[in-house]
Amino acid sequence: MAHKEMVYLRTRIHCSPSIGNWKKKLLARKNWKEYSFPKDIFKPVIFFGMYRPFDYLKFILHRGKKTIIWTGSDILQAGWWYRIIEHIKANHICENNLERTVLTLMLGKELKMEPLFFSNPDDYPVSFKPSKKPHVYLFVHSGHGAEIQGGLDLLHRIAPRCPDISFHVYGLKTPPTGLIGAVAGNVQYHGAVPEAELEEEIKNYQCHLRLHEFDGFSDGTGKSILMGQWPITRIPFPRIDSFRTEEELIGLLKNLKNKKKPNPYRNWWYEKLKVLI
Repeated sequence: MAHKEMVYLRTRIHCSPSIGNWKKKLLARKNWKEYSFPKDIFKPVIFFGMYRPFDYLKFILHRGKKTIIWTGSDILQAGWWYRIIEHIKANHICENNLERTVLTLMLGKELKMEPLFFSNPDDYPVSFKPSKKPHVYLFVHSGHGAEIQGGLDLLHRIAPRCPDISFHVYGLKTPPTGLIGAVAGNVQYHGAVPEAELEEEIKNYQCHLRLHEFDGFSDGTGKSILMGQWPITRIPFPRIDSFRTEEELIGLLKNLKNKKKPNPYRNWWYEKLKVLI
């Protein structure tokens, strides 16, 4: 058995409760096992997401090889913890250039950059169908606070200017308190939907939308491109449409009705997403 395979067999996963919905997929992808503290204190551990004090305490106390995979908004919540972990030997992985730049400044070390996808790419064949009235979907997590609020403020600013587009927000039943402006008629809040039902719905849509600078790559973006859709992200990723301003975003959204064929970069991303770290 190859050394790398032996390491994977011993590897344990600690998934922050703030992104606990990913844990099952993470454990399945490489038959990894969940980290048990202190039983696994000397085994290789991958820490997915650093959102809560308990995540940092486990990381600090661990005595084996350790890797942090930063998942996006956890970088904004690192606070003073980074002053401790910058002195601890570990591998750090992030998902885009902005995150790498910020973390390099915080930690004083170069980071590996990998867009991460936690589902099985083979489960998402091309299903794209063009539409003159496109459907766009977003996934949000109520526990991510101000960042989610800012993204939904942006959504509600642009929605009235894209009247032919239906926006679907999954993860919240209602807009958060303090949302700026009225809820546009073409924005629907679906709440938490069972994954099988959710995936059946989104395969008929045209675009997954990511609105935050510290969003990470996300399973949503990966599923969208694999299904041949045309995802749009705030952060630049190779061969995926991205935006810097509201006007650029509105232009990309309005152009969705002109997308007549599946995304030609689907197969390029399929090969990339088959590999998980």
